[in-house]
Amino acid sequence: MANAVSPEVRVTGLYCYPVKSMRGVSLTASAIGFQGLANDRRWMVVDDEGCFLTQREQPRLALIVPSLGIHDLTLTGPDGGQFSIPYEESTGEVLLTRVWGEDCRVLEVSVAASDWLTESVGSKRGLRLVKMEPNSARAQSHPEIFGEDTHVLFADAAPVLICSEASLLAVNTRLAENGASAVPMDRFRPNIVVSGLSEFEEHRLDGLNGPGFELRFRVHCERCVVTTIDQLTAVRNPNGEPFRTVRELNTPDGGKKPVFGHYATLESGEGYEVTVGDVLTIRR
Repeated sequence: MANAVSPEVRVTGLYCYPVKSMRGVSLTASAIGFQGLANDRRWMVVDDEGCFLTQREQPRLALIVPSLGIHDLTLTGPDGGQFSIPYEESTGEVLLTRVWGEDCRVLEVSVAASDWLTESVGSKRGLRLVKMEPNSARAQSHPEIFGEDTHVLFADAAPVLICSEASLLAVNTRLAENGASAVPMDRFRPNIVVSGLSEFEEHRLDGLNGPGFELRFRVHCERCVVTTIDQLTAVRNPNGEPFRTVRELNTPDGGKKPVFGHYATLESGEGYEVTVGDVLTIRR
């Protein structure tokens, strides 16, 4: 009897999130480095006390749409107004903040950018748009998981989040069985989307290798209420979906939190390009 042929694993989606917790940018190709895809989570929003904010506290951040230009980042608000930010220039003050318990020094982009953001989101509290202070690094609080040399900008934990089309299909199939609406992949804010794996198989792999780069899988991604926020309307699902359904389907290792997607670090291939359509090799 002939051996079964393994399905082809392929990159079908590629996304970066220039500003943490704002809308994502769909890409056809991106350079990848040890801090993730180019320009991913390069900027972040903090409140007037310096505490970082996400869609958990400010769902309307989902309504701010970033676009990447040659020299600057342009943000488009829900009213169509725009604000452009040069990649390298900043005029605001240095602030100390913490991202999930990890200290980092950040630099306000400008007072004008912060004022525009506060008005566009409709926040009653002052918001500030910040980026990492030059020559500053965010502390690594989990070297035993991600490696001592892994340092991200403002991503939650790891440089790259990989999600599988088959896992999304499993979630949407269960949602349909329960009379609920399907959800798009953007609810899970992946960096790389792949086809060719079985549902939740990503949790059983050591990694994926592409043309010139190697991704090492580190730990599954525990999800939060951001999955319940429609990224086009900033409205939360009143029934807590798909958070509840993912919790029914996938809580590996006896955990209690729903899991969707897997965190990865770049093992080799700094500066290589990941492209939609790339064929990947499974590492087990």
